[in-house]
Formats: sequence, C-alpha cells, structure tokens
Amino acid sequence: MAYFDRVDVYALEQDLEVPKRAQDEGWRDRPASGDTTIDDAQRAIIGTINELLNAARSRGEEALKEIAVKLGTINLGATLNLLYAAVTN
Repeated sequence: MAYFDRVDVYALEQDLEVPKRAQDEGWRDRPASGDTTIDDAQRAIIGTINELLNAARSRGEEALKEIAVKLGTINLGATLNLLYAAVTN
C-alpha cells in the first residue's frame, strides 16, 4: 500500500502560476531587497505546501494506526517458535 503520493513540483508551479506571479512582482519592483513580509504569491505557495504537508501527515497517522492494528494481531510467541523450529531443523 502506498501511503504517500509523489508531489509533482512542476505541476504545482503551473497550478500556482509561480513564473507569472514572479514576473508580475518583478515588474512592480517587488519585493524590495530589504522586504521581510510575505506577499500574496508567497502566501499562496506556503498555503498549498502546508495543505500537502497536512494531508501527508494525516495519511501517515492513518498508516501508523493500520500498522499498530496489524502488529496487535501477530502472536509473537508462536511466530518465534516457528522461526526457531525452522532454524533448528
């Protein structure tokens, strides 16, 4: 089971229109070299990345729950006995 999807950064770049936004901001001479505030284009990129991170975190938590359930069903004593028997025979 694949728990995590690949992130296509090139598709994200197109969806968020990064080159166009960068060019538009450049024409407006923004951001200024000393500017430390986040502009709208940066905010959109950060928001999208945060959404992807939150989705991946949720899938990771779900995966860990599934693994915990599966581990709970394993009888370690019986499994170790089978392994020991296979090694000693």
